[in-house]
Amino acid sequence: MTIAPRTFRQLIDEVLEYQFAPGKYEALTKTWLNDAQRIMARQCEIRTSQASASYSTESGVSELELPDDFARLIDFHGTEGLLSPVSLQELDTFESTSGSPSAYAVSGNDLVLYPAPDATYSLSLRYWRLPEDLVEDSDTPEVPVLYHALLPAYALYKAYARENDKAERDYWKGEWEAGLLKMRGEVQSDVFDGPSQVAGSWGDLHGSR
Repeated sequence: MTIAPRTFRQLIDEVLEYQFAPGKYEALTKTWLNDAQRIMARQCEIRTSQASASYSTESGVSELELPDDFARLIDFHGTEGLLSPVSLQELDTFESTSGSPSAYAVSGNDLVLYPAPDATYSLSLRYWRLPEDLVEDSDTPEVPVLYHALLPAYALYKAYARENDKAERDYWKGEWEAGLLKMRGEVQSDVFDGPSQVAGSWGDLHGSR
């Protein structure tokens, strides 16, 4: 059985059908669905979400800005091979020098190179990117279709938390966390495009309670 992708409108309606007033909750639901997508991208290695960025260094400039859609780093190549990741604390202990960068640290939205470039060097970054936000009713999530049903679970968890309904909040939080854990294990084994359905009550929200 092939699972059809859910549209943004369908996902919103799945949440609102749990007796949440559209006037109060539709805008919030849209935000929560997009938040869920971004969390999935940050925590799960979805192979279709790999991206790359190229840099040319400037002499004396050791900071490079990360891409706007950056989620997590895969690897960073310099002219002499892979650059080594270090912490900012380690970087602070290094002797001040310049040359071809061989190491880097992540600082906020920047990559800090070591040593500081003394010339123009070509660098290549591979990373997991964030998905495009769902905006139009016809938009579909960028996460694998097997996990579209997990997005409303996160929105329901947030909605019931807002309503101070502890029992429902805890239920949907559990569904979200269990589904995310399952997704993380499956996509990192690169099997998300194999099976046709996913076990777990979050796979079909309607009638699951």
